[in-house]
Amino acid sequence: MKEEHALQKLYMSLRITVENDLKEHQQYFDLVDTKKVSEFQVLRKSCLAEFKDIAESAFKIPKHKQRYWLFEKRSNGTIRPWRLLSKTQEDSNLDVIVKQDLGLFLEEVLDENTNSVGDLLLFLKYYDPLDPSIRYVGHIIMNLNLPMDALLTWIRKKMGFNNDVDIDIKEEKRTQLKAIELNKSFYQNGITTGAILIFQTINTHDYSRYPTIKKFFEYITHQTVVDFRTLNEPQKSVVKISLMKSARFETIVDNLGAHLNHDPKKIRLTTHDLQRNLPSPHPLNKPEPQNCVLNPIRRNKSKRKNELQLKEFISKSLTDPKILYYELLDVPLSEASGTSKTFSIIWLNYQAIQTKVVELVTRVDAPLCDLLEILSTKTNCPPDRIRLMGVQDCIITKIFDPRSVVSDLLIGSLKLYAESVSPEESNPKHQCLRVHHLLGGRHVGHPFVFTLIKGEKVVELRQRLQVKLGLSLAETKCLKIRLTSSRAERVLEQTILSDFVTKESRLVLLHPQAPPQKKVLKINQSTA
Repeated sequence: MKEEHALQKLYMSLRITVENDLKEHQQYFDLVDTKKVSEFQVLRKSCLAEFKDIAESAFKIPKHKQRYWLFEKRSNGTIRPWRLLSKTQEDSNLDVIVKQDLGLFLEEVLDENTNSVGDLLLFLKYYDPLDPSIRYVGHIIMNLNLPMDALLTWIRKKMGFNNDVDIDIKEEKRTQLKAIELNKSFYQNGITTGAILIFQTINTHDYSRYPTIKKFFEYITHQTVVDFRTLNEPQKSVVKISLMKSARFETIVDNLGAHLNHDPKKIRLTTHDLQRNLPSPHPLNKPEPQNCVLNPIRRNKSKRKNELQLKEFISKSLTDPKILYYELLDVPLSEASGTSKTFSIIWLNYQAIQTKVVELVTRVDAPLCDLLEILSTKTNCPPDRIRLMGVQDCIITKIFDPRSVVSDLLIGSLKLYAESVSPEESNPKHQCLRVHHLLGGRHVGHPFVFTLIKGEKVVELRQRLQVKLGLSLAETKCLKIRLTSSRAERVLEQTILSDFVTKESRLVLLHPQAPPQKKVLKINQSTA
């Protein structure tokens, strides 16, 4: 730890944005996400002149063509290059000139991009009404006293437009557009270094759905791409759908249902908790239909409740992910309401290998036997032969009584496991032991319940475990068996285990390598 702390004092992270990062920026707005650009570990007391060798190797930009700009985070949340580093600053320590995590913009100097007092660094985007789309096309240095129409020559040459093609230019101000007067100078139009200018050809796209930049901006500022994920795998994206921010609940589930080929009335949504980066604790319930007669005093409040829009379910930040989670239900959401919950149950086969994950939706106030009946249809195992277990950290902490209620499953943060009860357990003389796997001092794999035959020696138990777990003879010989109660102890081969078993006893299997696993088949309600 002391060495790491010492290295942190010596080194710093330096993020470098280059032209290619601007071209690959996926969002319509702003220039770049500086968290996604190249990052280097450099000595704090080194200078930029020394870093140029590293940059030449990484970006293939000769040292004499490298020019560096400081980034600025503006008051409206946008990030733009704003000041060119002087030769004196390039010889200063990096930790002095780069004090923000935004890093530097590395410009490759071209012949036409000389820089002098009064020059502006500008970034150009092109709007194509036929696509319609906006793409980054390059940057340029222009003097602030020149008229705006001086930029038209560069645009026509860059895009291959004829000289008689009319061009309209707007300045991008976060998610808004500012009109530009071409007969006035950059200074008179209020253009500063780092400005983004969007241009298009005009009077030729009346048949386009969004013929102007303004109309397209109005559209994209009111739509967003939502990343839909399942509650069971919250880190894995399933489908991304473009939706209007004003979309109502019904519109959202209709679109999702069409992509998943599932009845939209049987879909439940859950919002994303940005702080935990996990699903919110409570799902969204479909708003109840409005009553025909409303209290005039509460009319607006009732209308608000029933007309919640997508923009109220997702983050309003441009950079935050737009995520919603979904569940596929057996019954319409209106019937499930807030009293139902989705349970993910890991099913173990005879060899205690996880073979499937079954997702069930049931009311939390229902008897547990109802859930076992549904689980029986998914596993082809009679409900009275199913054992439902609560597992934490690969250890069985609870075996649920079929006579209890579903709400008991919600107590604690337990994973739910289920397995078929073995025929040997019907003998009252036999005992059942909870079995856990141990590897390298920590619990791993899937625990299970194993029948201990009265009078059986450990050597005989080992043979049955070999068959149960599908182990080879060599693996079985390396397996160490311990019986735990108040303390762990190794059990001798000729020991009659049943003589030492108490109610608190557990059987621990010490593996020289990980216990067997198997690819999981997931089954949810829609496959019933």
